[in-house]
Amino acid sequence: MISLIKFIFSFSLAHLCVAYIDTVPFNSNLKFSGRIVGGQDVTDGLIPWQVSLVHFGSHYCGGSIISPKTIVTAAHCLDTINKNFLKVRVGTKDRYGYGMLLQVEDFKLHENFSRSTYHNDIALIYLRKRLQYVPYKIEPIALAEQNSFVKDGTMAMVSGWGVLRHNSNIVPKILQYVMVPVINREQCNRLMNNLVSERQICAGFLNGGKDACQQDSGGPLVYNKKLIGIVSWGDECGKPRRPGVYTDVGSLRNWIDKNIQL
Repeated sequence: MISLIKFIFSFSLAHLCVAYIDTVPFNSNLKFSGRIVGGQDVTDGLIPWQVSLVHFGSHYCGGSIISPKTIVTAAHCLDTINKNFLKVRVGTKDRYGYGMLLQVEDFKLHENFSRSTYHNDIALIYLRKRLQYVPYKIEPIALAEQNSFVKDGTMAMVSGWGVLRHNSNIVPKILQYVMVPVINREQCNRLMNNLVSERQICAGFLNGGKDACQQDSGGPLVYNKKLIGIVSWGDECGKPRRPGVYTDVGSLRNWIDKNIQL
């Protein structure tokens, strides 16, 4: 019976549009959400590393510039995508235009990415042409060091063009950001039914209200101008006692360094 349940949910997950992830994993009652709620408009130059992943002309996920040739995002944003229909928009805080729309050469998902658990939820996109950096508009984000540690309660910034509340189709025109506190993994696991791995970190307020949401997936969680996390999953958006779960960049820094194109 357990095997059958696993098969059913694995099949369902594999056939979802990555822009609107909201599914139930086989071993809990939590809802995975491509997961800004409670945020505010970005000011010019605040987040010049943020990019929009565009599929068939529409934004559906976020990402971050880490080199002139490479964007880092979440693996679940790409595992059902044909690279020929994928573009990357850079250099703008506007959801619907401006900036530059760039061609994609290829992308690489982490070899051990799991769609059922979202472990190793990381991928790299390789641009066809090298980016030309423009101060305050197009700049790379530094990466957290391998196995680095962020103190509990540290306020980190998450950003994206995702929906403004759970199960909503209301999206912002201007890139949104919100500050959320990092939560230690042990406490997060108690809140999230022991679904958080050693390669994931959590951030959010226990009383909810501020969070990432659908179409923010793949976007940056930043502390001290370093990328510490990648928006991965959560239980709805901004729900009390349900922090957002992020891919831990520090735990995967060696993988990034091995696969990045400069």
